[in-house]
Amino acid sequence: MLATGAGQESCEDASIGTGHGLFTWYLVDGMSGMADEMGQKDNKITVEEVQKYVQQNVPNVAQTKFKRKQEPYFCCTENSSKIVSIVDPAYLQKWLENRKKTGGGNSFRGGFNTRGMNSARDTALMEAYNLFSSAVKESRLTGKNSAEYYYELMTKRFPGDNYTVDAQSTLAVEFINFAQSKINLYLDCKDPAAIQKMRSQIDEDEKSDEVDASLDRMEKVARQEFFEVGNMLEKAINIIRQDDPDFAKSLMGRMYFFKARGYFGKGKQKLDITNAFQFAYAALAGEKNASYVMQTLAALHLDNNKPDSAVLYAKKAISAAPKWRYPYLTLAYCYKILNKADSAIKYYRKSIELNPGNADAYVDLGHYYYSLSRTDSALTNYERALAIDASNAYASNNIGWIYHDRKVYDKAIGYFKQSIGKDAKLVSAYNGLSKTFFETGQFDSARIYYSKAFANYQDKSIVNVYIGNFYRDLKQFDSAKVYYRLAAELDPNYEEAFNNLGRASFSLKQYDSANIYYRRALNVNPYSAHALINIGMVYKELKRSDSTFYYFEQAIKMEPGNPSILNNLGAIYADDKNFDTAKIYFRKAIDVRPGHKAASNNLMKIFKQLNQLDSITSLIKTTSFVDPASETFMNDMGMLFLDQKRYDSARIYIRRALSKDPANAQSLSNMSLVLQGMKQYDSARIYLQRANRIDPENPIIWANLAIAAYTNTGQAYMALEMYEEARQFLQQAFNLDSAAYAPAHNLGLLYHAQSQYQIAIRYLQKAIINDPSKNKACYELAASYALNNQPEQAILAIRQAIQRGYKNYKTLLDDPDFDILKNLKGFQDILDQYVPDWKNK
Repeated sequence: MLATGAGQESCEDASIGTGHGLFTWYLVDGMSGMADEMGQKDNKITVEEVQKYVQQNVPNVAQTKFKRKQEPYFCCTENSSKIVSIVDPAYLQKWLENRKKTGGGNSFRGGFNTRGMNSARDTALMEAYNLFSSAVKESRLTGKNSAEYYYELMTKRFPGDNYTVDAQSTLAVEFINFAQSKINLYLDCKDPAAIQKMRSQIDEDEKSDEVDASLDRMEKVARQEFFEVGNMLEKAINIIRQDDPDFAKSLMGRMYFFKARGYFGKGKQKLDITNAFQFAYAALAGEKNASYVMQTLAALHLDNNKPDSAVLYAKKAISAAPKWRYPYLTLAYCYKILNKADSAIKYYRKSIELNPGNADAYVDLGHYYYSLSRTDSALTNYERALAIDASNAYASNNIGWIYHDRKVYDKAIGYFKQSIGKDAKLVSAYNGLSKTFFETGQFDSARIYYSKAFANYQDKSIVNVYIGNFYRDLKQFDSAKVYYRLAAELDPNYEEAFNNLGRASFSLKQYDSANIYYRRALNVNPYSAHALINIGMVYKELKRSDSTFYYFEQAIKMEPGNPSILNNLGAIYADDKNFDTAKIYFRKAIDVRPGHKAASNNLMKIFKQLNQLDSITSLIKTTSFVDPASETFMNDMGMLFLDQKRYDSARIYIRRALSKDPANAQSLSNMSLVLQGMKQYDSARIYLQRANRIDPENPIIWANLAIAAYTNTGQAYMALEMYEEARQFLQQAFNLDSAAYAPAHNLGLLYHAQSQYQIAIRYLQKAIINDPSKNKACYELAASYALNNQPEQAILAIRQAIQRGYKNYKTLLDDPDFDILKNLKGFQDILDQYVPDWKNK
């Protein structure tokens, strides 16, 4: 059955019954019993009787009352005798009575029912109804000039009118359909970005108004906050409850789901996690087997720092919907939190198996490898994502961060710009690009891209914090505070804005202001362990040890299972050179989460400062955040053995790294250092030249090339004609990376050899700042001070060298650079302490 013939319009109007299509009205009217008059009156309605009844009434009423042509079409006469309805006489009688009250149907024969309206009222009502209908058609259901807005207008001015009743039922249906569409998109893993991608992938010849309208609606549904969809569904339930309480009750579970899920969006400002759990469990009571409810409970338990419970519900979600990607990601993240790397990788890979053509799945796995410091594996997965979808902005952005961390800045800049070109609103790429420009000294470019982020990214509070961080890194703390304040004004619940205001005030030694800002952060989030640590730091600076200890302990009690908190406390004590206490906290962090990357790195820094190289070797072998089979691990182990002058072991590990990637410039450069240590200078130069051809802008390679030129003349003596070559290489390396130890140190030695002691002192001081653990550099600085006729500074530098682990005391007596010091009491005191028999030599 078709409501109309080809090319005809189906009549629909609020005056037909309670608002129906003309065909639908007469179809229901006929099957309720009226069509029985078209044949044998036996309380049985056949297809033929319905057909005759509809064809008798619809064309006539359409023409006489609506001035339209509508001729319903029925197919296939072999079904004519089939019974489609059994008439209930009591129901038919009730139907006839209701029909007389409401009009419509056969009442059209007696004329159009105007419902007693005057023309002005009729015009205003029809205008509101038409605006309502347009809003529904454009999926503008809530907000300004929306369907809901016009319905409420009709309710106030025309309560009880058929048009108002029709708008009410239509709005309820639209809210329900909208909610179901939201669930469908969620189960299909479609967010606004995915829908935009769908739009871009449609060929021009496939585009049509219908396709565009469909995608527009999908995008509006995807962008609507879950919490707001819950409110829409609640309004629909309230509308239909009186007429159909059972159906209304069946929708309650979905309503609670939307409200619970809203915790992870802007709805978080309206409910805390306790309310979210209440909504989620209420949803579960109404929809016991709904995978999306299980997934929400898993996410809530994760946010509540209970990964074991999250695992339980994520597995239930997978059981209910084994082909839905999101629960696999949640389960993988649970195992990440539980430090079960094998299980985490297993479920990240399962999410890929569900759809191998999904680039985002490879980005997720790559990001996990990045968190494990397995950057080679991360890079491989990001590149796979780009091979599948060259427009994946997240993959480009993440590759940019890998090259930023490796200090390969030109590649980092290229990938960050590529990411922004694909998604102008991706704030992480702007931040990465600005940070890269900052670290290469291009401050104007850094400012430009922060400004672009501000123009393109809708959450201005986050961008203001990034700009504040830019000025903080420039040590311009007052300017930083201006942007942090702007962030706090835009979002008074933005904890990090207040914490950053406190840190900037702390750097300016404005401790009272810092305390106020940290407490405001604590007011925003009473469970913030970071704010508690910051308050403790203020009291630490004020020498109030009891208060310091109290706030540190409160932070640990607040999040005893948070390794980041323990790591932060360790870092605080490490900055104070309280290495024993620092090591305790770093080890606690590693105990809570074995292989915690930051804590492990910090612990290795302490071992390095204390010259405990064997401890570093042991730690790196036992921590789980480095893959023992990775190129990164091989390089790290090789360089550790190089620091210990165990050249054979170093060469074994660097060779293993090169076997995995023969074209890795960093590994080639490292091999050259090992060969230099073994005095195989020609071989060292070959490796450096290969590295330089592959990566000519790498500052470490430039430094190593300079070292080769410098070392090639022999350790005891450097030919004068080699100085300028060495200086050029070293200066270029220093310009590319002034924070590196090697270029600054070797420039200091070079100028010392040329008797330019004042310049040598400057570079040696810079080298010590870059790596305070290098006791030999302190010794060399002392020699430059001595020859520059600065004996007091020379004696102080000697003591610093000894305090940092320098033990070759005999050279103090034998080194001719210190002859000028031998008659000074300060120098003699050092000899008395460390070379007791020096007077007899």
